Amino acid sequence: MRFSQSFWFAVILLVSVVGCSSNNIKPVLPPENAAQEFNVDTERSLESYSSPASSYWSDIIQFEGEYWLAHKNENGTIHKAFGKGVNLNDSPEKIIDTHADIFKIPSSSLKKVEEYTHDGIHYLFFRQVINGIEVKDSRVELRWGRGGKMVLLGADVFPQLNIDANPVISNAEALERAEYDAGTKPLSSELVIEEHNGSFYLDWWVNTEKWKYHIDAKTGSILERESNVLDSHEWTTDVTVYPLSPFDVPIVEPFLFNRNLVDLPEGGQVEVLADRYGYARIDSEEETLNIVSFLDNPFVDSIPCGEYGEGMIDRWSVNNQPETLLFNDDNSHMGQRMVGYYCALGHDYIKGIDPTYAGMDFPLSAYADCCCTCNAFAYIEPPYKIEMYSASGDCVATSEVADVIVHEYGHIYVAVQYTLGVPSYSIHEAFADVLANAVTQQPEIGKDITGPGTNFRSSVNSVLYDNNQCYGESHCEGNILAGALWEIRGILGNQYTDYVWHQARFGQSYDFAGFVVDFYMVDDNDDNILNGTPNCDVFKQCYWDNHHIPIPETPDIPTDGIVVDIVPTGFPLEMDRTKSNNNLMYHINIKNLNDEPTTFEAWAMVETPWQQKYGPMLPPAARLHAPLILTLQPDQEISLDLRHAIPGMLPVGTYRYHVRVGDFVDNVNDILLDDDWIDFIMY
Repeated sequence: MRFSQSFWFAVILLVSVVGCSSNNIKPVLPPENAAQEFNVDTERSLESYSSPASSYWSDIIQFEGEYWLAHKNENGTIHKAFGKGVNLNDSPEKIIDTHADIFKIPSSSLKKVEEYTHDGIHYLFFRQVINGIEVKDSRVELRWGRGGKMVLLGADVFPQLNIDANPVISNAEALERAEYDAGTKPLSSELVIEEHNGSFYLDWWVNTEKWKYHIDAKTGSILERESNVLDSHEWTTDVTVYPLSPFDVPIVEPFLFNRNLVDLPEGGQVEVLADRYGYARIDSEEETLNIVSFLDNPFVDSIPCGEYGEGMIDRWSVNNQPETLLFNDDNSHMGQRMVGYYCALGHDYIKGIDPTYAGMDFPLSAYADCCCTCNAFAYIEPPYKIEMYSASGDCVATSEVADVIVHEYGHIYVAVQYTLGVPSYSIHEAFADVLANAVTQQPEIGKDITGPGTNFRSSVNSVLYDNNQCYGESHCEGNILAGALWEIRGILGNQYTDYVWHQARFGQSYDFAGFVVDFYMVDDNDDNILNGTPNCDVFKQCYWDNHHIPIPETPDIPTDGIVVDIVPTGFPLEMDRTKSNNNLMYHINIKNLNDEPTTFEAWAMVETPWQQKYGPMLPPAARLHAPLILTLQPDQEISLDLRHAIPGMLPVGTYRYHVRVGDFVDNVNDILLDDDWIDFIMY
């Protein structure tokens, strides 16, 4: 059974026959047998569902004569593409404008927001702008490898976006509405364009201490109230003078860079900082000096909550008589000592990875022993702070669990490094876990939280990215990526793995697959990750084989045959079945990669939600019978822009619209040379 042509098509057809051009080609799927058996002790999944890993990098583009691996967004734009590096001497703006088929937006509609070089890799980021206002969900990126060749691009843009960028609600009115709702003075505001529930809005971002408000700049309504407080875990075990948890025997460790105030004889005070071993010195001929030592340093302001006073030692120092000061229960509380010490240790660890990195060189407010719940929080918008809590029920004080303290510190590390905006909370949780694992040198998060041997989770796990029971919960999903990085550390060593992890984060990818590409690029040595990197076998084992996190792999580039590619050009792809003016608009390329002229058939086919197939079809404007018989010369390409009128009152569901080349038989037994499709939804 076939749909009638009048039922399916009201098409505007533009046909041109061209020579070589950029074209998207079907790749090969990731390796078979990549699944790994579960370890029952760490198993979190009992049921399967469709794997995104097997097809994530499933597109190939041609860029400057090289085939690059890519992932496309639902609107046909390119999330990321990468491959063998190419030499380009043009400006970034000219690169974008001369590759309009890839970037789909002119450079005049972009604003440069970040540019930097780390470890020899150069990063450049743009945002889409309308009347100078940033579209916050957009990102265009270009990247050059250590050899100076361009190795990656991305174009998360909205070419069809058309919005009135003139606010009705003023900045002052938006601030007033946020203050009324939050009960506190706003800290900052910004006019932006962003997506909410499938539609774009002009709205004000207004930050308060606890909330980021998204206020409609046309109506003044609050579109979203987004927490600036990141909940990490509710049951944890902590140490401050404990090696790991309150069930360990306390140890004495030097307090890094602690702050001291010295009273000067002539009046006033001077601040003296200890070194990383706790050693401090001030030159003076005075016989005695009054010195106050605190449980904080330039990078951590350790603040006790509730009933506990601030830990300090106030004493008279005698000239030429070295002494050892000890913060203990006589002058401070364990929670404040733990929070101050382990935050300082986290800062020191980051400096050990990258001494040039200054992102965390500020006094983070770190609260200890706050009241009444077994929890810990990181406030991930300025002014940053973390809060650790006292014991509650069966839960020990999170102020006294080393890995939980470092985990919360790790959230601030992510928030500061991701200057383009907050990544997914799963990335946030993964990277916070990784820092906690690195600093404490053990894989557990929340060690001994409700007693010896208990924890919230462990980075020793075999949970799969595409087969788990996380249901989107960020701590659970982050545990998967942290697990892969823990395994890489075990093979390649802590120092190198942590260095690559830190440098890869400058790519500011907000998803697992993008971060893995960034990770490969830091390890790469020839500006081409598709031909492998020095440690790609280890990465494949830990990311893909063990956890099914998508990895970049060398694709099989087709060198012969007929290939077809279809990309939507009109939106939305979700259509109201009660309307009679719905259209499916798309662009197709059909190309002959053979060395000789090739004759074949081309046709369209629709697959319905009830799994029936209707075809072959051709546009009535072409005045041709389906299927269409074509002959293409070597390297010849046909380019078509189509508008397909979708009839009203179709049943609700997802429809798949195919463009096929080969020999038509009966929609089931067709002999296919290639097949590409677009999904659209009727609701």
